[in-house]
Amino acid sequence: MLFLFDIDGVINISTYFTEKYTEEFGVEMAVFDDFFKNEFPFTLTNETDLLSILPKYLATWKWDKSPEEFLAYWFQNDVKIDKELLLIIRHYRSLGIKIGMASQQEKYRKDFLLSLDGLGEEFDCFYFSCDLGYLKSDRKFYETLLENESSPIFFWDDTPAVVEKANQCGFQAYLYHDNQKLKQQIDDILKHNEF
Repeated sequence: MLFLFDIDGVINISTYFTEKYTEEFGVEMAVFDDFFKNEFPFTLTNETDLLSILPKYLATWKWDKSPEEFLAYWFQNDVKIDKELLLIIRHYRSLGIKIGMASQQEKYRKDFLLSLDGLGEEFDCFYFSCDLGYLKSDRKFYETLLENESSPIFFWDDTPAVVEKANQCGFQAYLYHDNQKLKQQIDDILKHNEF
Protein backbone atom coordinates (compact mmCIF):
# COMPACT_ATOMS: atom_id res chain seq x y z
CA MET A 1 0.00 0.00 0.00
CA LEU A 2 1.00 3.61 -0.55
CA PHE A 3 0.15 6.50 1.76
CA LEU A 4 0.22 9.84 -0.09
CA PHE A 5 0.10 13.27 1.51
CA ASP A 6 -0.59 16.69 0.08
CA ILE A 7 1.88 19.40 1.09
CA ASP A 8 0.13 22.75 1.55
CA GLY A 9 -2.58 22.51 4.17
CA VAL A 10 -1.40 19.08 5.34
CA ILE A 11 2.38 18.78 5.74
CA ASN A 12 2.89 22.54 5.44
CA ILE A 13 0.72 24.48 7.91
CA SER A 14 2.05 27.97 7.17
CA THR A 15 -0.16 30.91 6.33
CA TYR A 16 0.31 32.42 2.87
CA PHE A 17 3.42 34.54 2.48
CA THR A 18 1.24 37.34 1.06
CA GLU A 19 -0.17 37.99 4.54
CA LYS A 20 3.27 38.98 5.84
CA TYR A 21 4.19 40.66 2.57
CA THR A 22 1.21 43.02 2.48
CA GLU A 23 1.98 44.21 5.99
CA GLU A 24 5.71 44.59 5.38
CA PHE A 25 5.50 46.33 2.01
CA GLY A 26 2.23 48.25 2.40
CA VAL A 27 0.37 46.78 -0.55
CA GLU A 28 -3.19 45.47 -0.73
CA MET A 29 -3.77 41.74 -1.06
CA ALA A 30 -5.66 42.46 -4.29
CA VAL A 31 -2.43 43.36 -6.11
CA PHE A 32 -1.64 39.65 -6.27
CA ASP A 33 -5.00 38.64 -7.78
CA ASP A 34 -4.09 38.87 -11.47
CA PHE A 35 -0.87 36.92 -10.98
CA PHE A 36 -2.27 34.07 -8.90
CA LYS A 37 -5.54 33.71 -10.82
CA ASN A 38 -4.32 34.10 -14.38
CA GLU A 39 -0.62 33.26 -14.71
CA PHE A 40 0.58 31.28 -11.73
CA PRO A 41 -1.58 28.19 -12.51
CA PHE A 42 0.45 27.61 -15.69
CA THR A 43 3.64 27.35 -13.63
CA LEU A 44 2.09 24.46 -11.68
CA THR A 45 2.11 22.29 -14.79
CA ASN A 46 5.46 23.67 -15.97
CA GLU A 47 3.90 25.30 -19.04
CA THR A 48 5.34 28.62 -17.87
CA ASP A 49 8.55 29.36 -16.01
CA LEU A 50 7.83 31.33 -12.85
CA LEU A 51 10.96 33.47 -13.17
CA SER A 52 9.96 34.53 -16.66
CA ILE A 53 6.64 36.05 -15.57
CA LEU A 54 7.57 37.59 -12.21
CA PRO A 55 9.47 40.69 -13.42
CA LYS A 56 6.41 42.50 -14.82
CA TYR A 57 4.66 42.30 -11.43
CA LEU A 58 7.46 43.28 -9.07
CA ALA A 59 7.08 47.07 -9.37
CA THR A 60 3.36 46.82 -8.60
CA TRP A 61 4.25 44.71 -5.57
CA LYS A 62 6.82 47.34 -4.46
CA TRP A 63 9.66 44.83 -4.72
CA ASP A 64 12.95 46.47 -5.80
CA LYS A 65 15.24 43.44 -5.73
CA SER A 66 15.68 40.58 -8.20
CA PRO A 67 13.04 37.97 -9.09
CA GLU A 68 15.29 35.32 -7.51
CA GLU A 69 15.36 37.28 -4.25
CA PHE A 70 11.59 37.57 -4.40
CA LEU A 71 11.28 33.80 -4.68
CA ALA A 72 13.60 33.37 -1.71
CA TYR A 73 11.40 35.72 0.35
CA TRP A 74 8.25 33.93 -0.80
CA PHE A 75 9.46 30.42 -0.08
CA GLN A 76 11.08 31.23 3.26
CA ASN A 77 7.89 32.89 4.49
CA ASP A 78 5.49 30.30 3.11
CA VAL A 79 6.58 27.08 4.81
CA LYS A 80 6.03 25.76 8.33
CA ILE A 81 6.32 21.98 8.43
CA ASP A 82 3.99 20.18 10.84
CA LYS A 83 6.62 18.37 12.91
CA GLU A 84 4.02 16.25 14.69
CA LEU A 85 2.71 14.98 11.37
CA LEU A 86 6.26 14.30 10.21
CA LEU A 87 6.78 12.09 13.28
CA ILE A 88 3.57 10.22 12.46
CA ILE A 89 4.73 9.72 8.87
CA ARG A 90 8.13 8.47 10.07
CA HIS A 91 6.44 5.96 12.35
CA TYR A 92 4.34 4.37 9.61
CA ARG A 93 7.24 4.45 7.18
CA SER A 94 9.36 2.59 9.76
CA LEU A 95 6.74 -0.17 9.68
CA GLY A 96 7.46 -0.68 6.00
CA ILE A 97 4.63 1.34 4.50
CA LYS A 98 5.55 3.26 1.36
CA ILE A 99 5.04 7.00 1.93
CA GLY A 100 4.82 9.70 -0.74
CA MET A 101 3.87 13.26 -1.57
CA ALA A 102 1.24 14.28 -4.12
CA SER A 103 0.98 18.00 -4.61
CA GLN A 104 0.45 20.92 -6.95
CA GLN A 105 3.79 22.71 -7.03
CA GLU A 106 5.80 24.75 -9.46
CA LYS A 107 9.34 23.56 -10.01
CA TYR A 108 11.30 26.12 -7.98
CA ARG A 109 9.14 25.74 -4.90
CA LYS A 110 9.23 21.96 -5.27
CA ASP A 111 13.03 22.04 -5.19
CA PHE A 112 12.99 24.37 -2.19
CA LEU A 113 10.59 22.15 -0.26
CA LEU A 114 12.46 18.92 -0.93
CA SER A 115 15.77 20.44 0.17
CA LEU A 116 14.31 21.97 3.34
CA ASP A 117 15.84 20.29 6.39
CA GLY A 118 16.04 17.00 4.49
CA LEU A 119 12.28 16.86 3.94
CA GLY A 120 12.73 15.01 0.65
CA GLU A 121 14.46 12.16 2.46
CA GLU A 122 11.37 11.50 4.59
CA PHE A 123 9.41 10.14 1.61
CA ASP A 124 9.72 7.28 -0.85
CA CYS A 125 8.07 8.84 -3.90
CA PHE A 126 6.94 12.21 -5.21
CA TYR A 127 4.13 13.16 -7.56
CA PHE A 128 4.13 16.86 -8.40
CA SER A 129 1.97 18.65 -10.92
CA CYS A 130 5.03 20.40 -12.39
CA ASP A 131 6.53 17.00 -13.22
CA LEU A 132 3.35 15.26 -14.34
CA GLY A 133 1.97 18.18 -16.35
CA TYR A 134 -1.48 17.93 -14.78
CA LEU A 135 -3.30 19.66 -11.92
CA LYS A 136 -5.13 17.66 -9.27
CA SER A 137 -8.40 18.72 -10.87
CA ASP A 138 -7.46 16.59 -13.91
CA ARG A 139 -8.15 12.84 -13.98
CA LYS A 140 -4.80 12.36 -15.73
CA PHE A 141 -2.99 13.38 -12.53
CA TYR A 142 -4.43 10.32 -10.77
CA GLU A 143 -4.28 8.03 -13.78
CA THR A 144 -0.55 8.71 -14.07
CA LEU A 145 -0.06 7.74 -10.43
CA LEU A 146 -2.06 4.56 -10.88
CA GLU A 147 0.12 3.63 -13.86
CA ASN A 148 3.20 3.96 -11.66
CA GLU A 149 1.90 2.27 -8.50
CA SER A 150 0.67 -1.30 -8.31
CA SER A 151 -0.58 -1.26 -4.70
CA PRO A 152 -3.68 0.46 -3.26
CA ILE A 153 -3.27 4.22 -2.78
CA PHE A 154 -4.50 6.04 0.31
CA PHE A 155 -4.37 9.81 0.00
CA TRP A 156 -4.86 12.76 2.37
CA ASP A 157 -5.63 16.24 1.06
CA ASP A 158 -7.23 19.33 2.60
CA THR A 159 -9.35 20.23 -0.45
CA PRO A 160 -12.77 18.51 -0.72
CA ALA A 161 -12.86 18.70 -4.54
CA VAL A 162 -9.46 16.99 -4.75
CA VAL A 163 -10.56 14.24 -2.37
CA GLU A 164 -13.69 13.68 -4.44
CA LYS A 165 -11.73 13.54 -7.71
CA ALA A 166 -9.15 11.14 -6.24
CA ASN A 167 -11.89 8.81 -5.01
CA GLN A 168 -13.55 8.87 -8.43
CA CYS A 169 -10.24 7.83 -9.96
CA GLY A 170 -9.67 4.76 -7.79
CA PHE A 171 -7.84 6.12 -4.77
CA GLN A 172 -9.05 5.83 -1.21
CA ALA A 173 -8.86 9.52 -0.36
CA TYR A 174 -9.58 11.33 2.89
CA LEU A 175 -10.15 14.96 3.72
CA TYR A 176 -7.39 15.96 6.10
CA HIS A 177 -8.66 17.57 9.32
CA ASP A 178 -6.01 17.06 11.99
CA ASN A 179 -3.39 14.55 13.08
CA GLN A 180 -5.60 12.76 15.59
CA LYS A 181 -8.21 12.06 12.91
CA LEU A 182 -5.46 11.01 10.51
CA LYS A 183 -4.09 8.43 12.96
CA GLN A 184 -7.60 7.03 13.50
CA GLN A 185 -8.06 6.68 9.75
CA ILE A 186 -4.67 4.99 9.31
CA ASP A 187 -5.30 2.57 12.17
CA ASP A 188 -8.62 1.65 10.56
CA ILE A 189 -6.89 1.12 7.21
CA LEU A 190 -4.28 -1.16 8.79
CA LYS A 191 -6.98 -3.26 10.48
CA HIS A 192 -8.54 -4.03 7.12
CA ASN A 193 -5.52 -4.20 4.81
CA GLU A 194 -2.24 -6.06 4.63
CA PHE A 195 0.99 -4.32 3.66
